[in-house]
Amino acid sequence: MPEEYLVELKFRLVDGSDIGPFLYPPSSTVAMLKERILTEWPKDKKGGPKSANDIKLINAGKILENSKTVGQCRTPFGELPKGVIIMHAVVQMSLTKAKTEKKIDEAPKNVCGCTILDRNMHTDWGPAAVAVVMFILLSPGLLFQLPARTRVIEFGNMYTSGISILVHAVLYFCIYTILVVAIGIHIRT
Repeated sequence: MPEEYLVELKFRLVDGSDIGPFLYPPSSTVAMLKERILTEWPKDKKGGPKSANDIKLINAGKILENSKTVGQCRTPFGELPKGVIIMHAVVQMSLTKAKTEKKIDEAPKNVCGCTILDRNMHTDWGPAAVAVVMFILLSPGLLFQLPARTRVIEFGNMYTSGISILVHAVLYFCIYTILVVAIGIHIRT
């Protein structure tokens, strides 16, 4: 087969090292790629796959099925025709194997730094909104001052003192805790 029809693939491992690049015809299946990864896997790396079924190949955010071909796995855009395609190779043993091996050998922790964010994850603006409103309402001397200079409470006098700042801070903390923690005000966007 002419070289121009071959696809160049590189397999990125969890630790950032690579296997490859290798040239494959577009008719090669994912199962064939997994077998090649299994034979080329560095022997000095801990937690390597025992069989080709332990390897999961990820390309363009999708786990590839064993029956798919390399030609079917290529994304329609975003890759250069002569460029190297990088697929992520992740070891994920079957559940029964993982349970028995976990008892024998403790699995490594924090091996993968990938994070997939949930599309439904929203920002909670409730605590910030409560804090801003309460800061305005409880500023000593703006609307009221507790304790005041001559009385227990004065409204709109625009003066303050150290003891009134302390009293308003305690009030702020108590009301904020009740609204945000106990009642649980949430504003999600």
